[in-house]
Amino acid sequence: LSIAGNKILETPNMDRIGREGAFFERCNSQCPVCGPARSSLMTGRTVENTKVRTNMDADVADRTPMPCYDEILSDLGYATE
Repeated sequence: LSIAGNKILETPNMDRIGREGAFFERCNSQCPVCGPARSSLMTGRTVENTKVRTNMDADVADRTPMPCYDEILSDLGYATE
């Protein structure tokens, strides 16, 4: 990201999010692959427990053996997407 000091990349939209929202200089991800990392965030469980180990696994409906955060909210009457 250019907000992080990269002189080659131009990332104006991500820079705006960093300026107006949140910007983390140091953070960790459960997994460097998108699908498993998101499943971990949405369930609060480790990648090993979500059963989503690749991006292809993330495309399978009801892959995780536990409900995701949005499913819990939906069950409580919240409109989720």
